[in-house]
Amino acid sequence: MIIKIRPKKILFSIVLVMLSIAVVYSEEIEVNAKAPEFNLMDLEGNNVSLKDYSGKAIALFFWATWCPYCQKETPRLIKLKQEFPDKLEILAINYKESIGRVKNFSLEYGINYKILLDKNGEVFRLYNIVGVPGVIILDSERSIQFIGSELPKNYGEIFKKLSM
Repeated sequence: MIIKIRPKKILFSIVLVMLSIAVVYSEEIEVNAKAPEFNLMDLEGNNVSLKDYSGKAIALFFWATWCPYCQKETPRLIKLKQEFPDKLEILAINYKESIGRVKNFSLEYGINYKILLDKNGEVFRLYNIVGVPGVIILDSERSIQFIGSELPKNYGEIFKKLSM
């Protein structure tokens, strides 16, 4: 039996294995882990960084305008920002939509929190977000305290504790 070696197939297999290792090795997002830093543009064209909000509790809301569950969470987020205006920041990270579409949504719903544009999905990948909505709550030290698909039912209690 003669075994024919195909260099292209071997190279392809090696590349696949290396890519698999890179994907598996990506930073783990879990409760009590430090939140990864990021920089995104807001609706006014300002560059916003997670470190800009040090010392405050932060709710990261991963969303899209077309998502009915995101639309349902929006009034809860507005209320949350009203309850904790000085001690909590909500950073709503939009997934790959145009600034015009997101601005229209913001005006329609009367959004009172910061909206950031993730034009390439980089922050979604950084935080291992595979669907919308997604919520990650950080304490004032940027340590992850909650991960879920919506605000927890007892979100008021959580933010009172985090903002003390």
